[in-house]
Amino acid sequence: MQLILDSKAIKKSAEMSVKVLIRGIKVSFYLYFFKIVRLLLLFRDK
Repeated sequence: MQLILDSKAIKKSAEMSVKVLIRGIKVSFYLYFFKIVRLLLLFRDK
């Protein structure tokens, strides 16, 4: 019985870490995207 609970907990924590990882990738992608957009705007103004 304890083994089943452990595997469920492991699965849950794995899903959570995947969600956190995806969120981190999205955030870093958006930051990178905004940097590029800002650079393009700066170059266009010159």
